[in-house]
Amino acid sequence: MIEYKGRIFDDMSFKPYSLTRRIASNFYQDECEVFVVYGMPEGIGKSAYVNHVLADLKGYQNEHEKELLQWMWKQKPSPDVKVWESDWERIKSLIMYPPEEIVKRCKDMLIREERDMAFHWDDAGTWLNAMEWQDTFVIAFMEYLSLARSNWGAIILSTPVEEWVLKKLRTATGVLHIPIIKLKDNFSHPFRPRRAKCYKIVRYPNKLRPYWNTEFIDDFSAIMPDSFYAWYKPRRDQYAYLATLKMDAALRKRKEKGIDISKDELILDHLRKHIDRANDESEDFSEVIQQKIQEAHS
Repeated sequence: MIEYKGRIFDDMSFKPYSLTRRIASNFYQDECEVFVVYGMPEGIGKSAYVNHVLADLKGYQNEHEKELLQWMWKQKPSPDVKVWESDWERIKSLIMYPPEEIVKRCKDMLIREERDMAFHWDDAGTWLNAMEWQDTFVIAFMEYLSLARSNWGAIILSTPVEEWVLKKLRTATGVLHIPIIKLKDNFSHPFRPRRAKCYKIVRYPNKLRPYWNTEFIDDFSAIMPDSFYAWYKPRRDQYAYLATLKMDAALRKRKEKGIDISKDELILDHLRKHIDRANDESEDFSEVIQQKIQEAHS
């Protein structure tokens, strides 16, 4: 059950999520997969979906009744069957944003010989941006992925646009892609129903084009409990502040290199004049050609 804006919503009919099953299977079989969750507009429910899944996983780990645990590996239970409660408190340590936070967590887990279900790299496109493929941290993270199962059963990256994430990561065979779409509008449906559809790129022998095979579909609600959101909202605001600091540092670095950004508009204006002149000359040339054609026919 979820308390959201003073109302109680029942999320039991969605559980266990297919992504929950997938990650739990990876964890208990000592495997690891990478998931990229994306969707526009911003605020469509990417983080809500991932956090629902993480809370579902932690609730499953808290459960001790075998009959309930068996639902994880069977078809989805009917609405009248009691399923474990989601644990929203324990997932707070699994939602990370700055790279330093992720590196520290992975190092501490290895030192303590711990392993966990998954972590959510919220808005990972900020730090794994496609334009930064030569960045030393991005290269090091890509190398870490081949050994990530020592820490995790899954790594979940969220981003508004998938193309913002490093190309070598999002196009790699084995990475799973999960776009988020709206099922209903938010105004008439306060439950905010959404759908997550997971695809995997598969390349077959003697086939030039890869295929996007559907792995699973999850329906969910793009709302989170009030008590959890009270913790999450300031954290999201901090993400934006860190991204702003990153822009500020880039501007200072740009000025230190002697790049005068005030000249950008002058350069663009100069280019516009050249383009306008070229267009005028092109029209004059077309008129000359038409005259020559008419003279040849007369």
